[in-house]
Amino acid sequence: MNVSVDSTKCIGCGLCVSMAEEVFEIVEGVSQVKPDAPLQDSAVQQKANDAAAVCCNQAIVVEES
Repeated sequence: MNVSVDSTKCIGCGLCVSMAEEVFEIVEGVSQVKPDAPLQDSAVQQKANDAAAVCCNQAIVVEES
């Protein structure tokens, strides 16, 4: 799984961090994927997918590998 955040769309509301703190963090007012995010874990993958689904600006991109 590959997860990314389009910083041009992100408004930094923090919803993704509250839903998947293992994956996302706010840096300089926008969300980004943590470099050490445990994306091999299926529960964490589900959290990332859930966060992408509710992102108000559709800034989170999840690609299955």
